[in-house]
Amino acid sequence: MQLFVGRQPILDCGLRTYGYELLFRSSEINRFDATDPGAASAAVISNTFLSVGAATILGDCKGFVNLPRQLLADEIIGLLPQEMVVLEILEDVVPDKEVVGACRRLKDSGFLLALDDFVQGPDSHLLTELADFIKVDFRATTRRQRRNLAAHYGRQGIHMLAEKVESQEEFDEARAMGYSYFQGYFFAKPQIISAHEIPATKLNQLRVLRELQHKDLDFRRLEDLVRLDLALAQQVLRYVNSAAFALNHPVRSINQALVVLGDQRIRKLIALAVMAGLVSSHPPELVWISLARARLCESIARQGGHADREQDSFLMGLFSLLDVMIGRPLAGLFHELGMPPEMLDAITGDLSAPHTFARIYRLCSACEAGNMLEIETHSQALGLTMDTISELTVDAMTWSELLCRESGVRH
Repeated sequence: MQLFVGRQPILDCGLRTYGYELLFRSSEINRFDATDPGAASAAVISNTFLSVGAATILGDCKGFVNLPRQLLADEIIGLLPQEMVVLEILEDVVPDKEVVGACRRLKDSGFLLALDDFVQGPDSHLLTELADFIKVDFRATTRRQRRNLAAHYGRQGIHMLAEKVESQEEFDEARAMGYSYFQGYFFAKPQIISAHEIPATKLNQLRVLRELQHKDLDFRRLEDLVRLDLALAQQVLRYVNSAAFALNHPVRSINQALVVLGDQRIRKLIALAVMAGLVSSHPPELVWISLARARLCESIARQGGHADREQDSFLMGLFSLLDVMIGRPLAGLFHELGMPPEMLDAITGDLSAPHTFARIYRLCSACEAGNMLEIETHSQALGLTMDTISELTVDAMTWSELLCRESGVRH
């Protein structure tokens, strides 16, 4: 059975990534296997902390791991690094004497505890007295319930975590109620603004992206555009000198970077640097997601026999959140940048699109969501094995984490 680890970001009030909930996926089931929750959590622990490596999956962030009753006293929990892990007690765990005792021992060992999908009941206090976090499902509670829970337990010094937050309005509501942490993809939804509200720096960055789409690069014009934005120029130099590009000698100028890297690599590198600039007023997690998508789309194209689409596939993944960063509809941005219309079809979910870009992007999206049925379908269509996809996914996560860390985007 091929195992995957999915992850969902958890952000703080400043929209910084605090941690990730780690989710079990396998090639045989497409969701958490409720018939054997112990095996599911054990697989997450094994994959993340023993096989792939926690640094690859988490970076410097916390890992939230589901802990069903079967694993509360299991020796495998002792293998986890207490400083990196938050143990989530599932909502169906009855707080009897044995459970409370096990939770107390874990707490005394230095672990942080979270109560998942919390609903207040007559015996809730037995676990809330030990809890560091309480997670409240925004899809399964009313506004009044959410407010009351935050008010009651927030006063006790427990960190309140709003999960399944899917819009900016819900984020604003949760923060106003006193929630400290937020789980969901609200931060990856575009908020459209008028064209005249776009800052001059972002307009120049869009001009750089448009310049990169020309078949024959004008290095002098590209250098002039990059040098107009000091932050962008510094970011380009950070990237080119990072371990991700593995150059033998440090690069000191934009002109030198253009000469040393050549056409294809400089397209990629400057596009990466532009994205970091565009996300300056948004959660850094957007850069990580964009980079991981770019790397995975590129790798899928190469391994799937579409090497001629590698560069375009990279840009497709990289630009997939451009509407969020700019505040303009993706269709208009892609038209301005001269991007192939098939890319837009793929990103916006045109299921009738039969072309290669759509297949590559759907596979990338399925890997991100941990949708195993979709992964298997699109992998087979591209002639890729599940083992290959698992390796490419880990590679994309590793590469993105390395680039974000060394370029100063986060951490």
